[in-house]
Amino acid sequence: MRKDALLSLPLLLFILSLAVITVNQQPVSVKEIHLPKVVVRQVNQLISTYYQYVINNISVGNFALASQMVSKAPNHYSELNSNLSALIFYLQSLLNSTSLSSKEYYLLKINESLSQLKNLVEFYSLNVTLTPIYYLFNKTSVEILQQESKLIKTEIQLSVTNSSVPGGKITIAGKLLTYNGTPLPSCTVYISLLNEQYSVKTNSVGSFELNLTLPQVYVREVEVTAYFLPTNVYAGASATAKVFLNYYQPEIQASLNQTRGFEGEKLTLSFELKTISTNNTIVISILNSSYTITDVRPNVTYSTIVTLPNVTGSQSIVVTSLPQGNIAPASIKLTVNVTYFPANISLESPGLVFAGLPANINGYTTPEFNGEVLVTIGNNKYYTQVTDGRFSVIANIPPTLNLVNIPISVSALPPYSGTAERSVFVVNVADFVPLGVVGYITYYALSSRTVEVRKEERKKEEVGERKKFIFTDPIALAYYQALTAIEKITNEEMRDYYTVREYLNLVRGKIDEDKYNAFARLTFLFELRAYGYYTLNSAEVDELLKVILS
Repeated sequence: MRKDALLSLPLLLFILSLAVITVNQQPVSVKEIHLPKVVVRQVNQLISTYYQYVINNISVGNFALASQMVSKAPNHYSELNSNLSALIFYLQSLLNSTSLSSKEYYLLKINESLSQLKNLVEFYSLNVTLTPIYYLFNKTSVEILQQESKLIKTEIQLSVTNSSVPGGKITIAGKLLTYNGTPLPSCTVYISLLNEQYSVKTNSVGSFELNLTLPQVYVREVEVTAYFLPTNVYAGASATAKVFLNYYQPEIQASLNQTRGFEGEKLTLSFELKTISTNNTIVISILNSSYTITDVRPNVTYSTIVTLPNVTGSQSIVVTSLPQGNIAPASIKLTVNVTYFPANISLESPGLVFAGLPANINGYTTPEFNGEVLVTIGNNKYYTQVTDGRFSVIANIPPTLNLVNIPISVSALPPYSGTAERSVFVVNVADFVPLGVVGYITYYALSSRTVEVRKEERKKEEVGERKKFIFTDPIALAYYQALTAIEKITNEEMRDYYTVREYLNLVRGKIDEDKYNAFARLTFLFELRAYGYYTLNSAEVDELLKVILS
């Protein structure tokens, strides 16, 4: 064994670290990274060499160094490392055991570990040979067999008094003898029954007897095993007997009125128990809930109500009849697909909305429920509470939309399911409605304020004759005052079929930048005042008007 054997692990980790760094430094567009095959082969060979050192050390009994190497092995091979640790423990225990019974036990465990080790080596594609360990195992096995061949052979004579029903009493009796019929007194015989272990001592003539009560299990036959462990004088022995049970097996027939339901929905379950007993108990189980029905008579159809759980997906409903003495239990499993509770959604929204302004979306559900819905308007989403079947949300319509239908959908969230859809037409008044119509709409939009509209003729020496709206609203008055000044400066007349945006674009570049920016801001405030909920800021309006009129 070279002293630098343990240096293989640091070298391995170094290579793997370089591989990780190489992967992390690849361009983002690369979706899969594959190490060169030569590197993969070299890494695999290095790992194989490392574990071969471990196996070689185990085979020569150098368990301390082998355990140290296993503890430092890569975590990626955790199953292999656990198996090797267990194998080292069993081999140490085998070599340190003095009794044949212990040696036989550890031989069995070593054989199981070697079988698992072989599968793991194949699973990890390691180039490792297990021959050294098999050589040690076979050598030790032969030594134990040679030792046992010198022992006096024994045998067990076993008999069991049968019980007719589950839960009944049985008597296990027998005799421990040598191969030539000599009784073995004061020896311990072990009894195995349904995964339970018992022990009994032989008497002066080698006989033993054990009275047991069978558990309440309903199988047709039960196997009883008696065994004697080897000593330094006598070889081990074992014998098996069977207990045959008689009982009646009932049958349950059951059905649901539907194989699909909603969370919390009540279904009708019908069942019939075919049995010979009169007073039976039925347990109906679904998820974490159960229903018990007593005094169930045989060959009679019963109906009951089961409530589906608030868990979606495939759910099992199990109908079970409880055992009674020589009457075995019976069960049947039904499957139901649980889905969300359906809800009809009625959507109330205006057919026409204005871009840049809030819109009130409301509606109701049938049946009424308390929960949550998701309101989607274009690309915007609003999670809204539903109270007693009613919901309402104020949604912002994007200001960039114009003359377009946008979809509105409302979806109920679990445990409810349902969707309503419709579309609304979006109008961008600022871009598409002439100034005259703007004034008319403003009259109604500003219903909480007194707006007086009157016409007057302009003087012929000004930029021409046209009609104009005069508002008592401060921002409207300020806008028209600014408009009159811009008309004089640019010699561009504001016509009735222009929108305020069109006129703003018309005078772009014909006035200085400060005046244009101030006029653009005042135009925007005018739009908000006419179509929105802009709160008047007199100081800002006065400052803008001052810049325009300067």
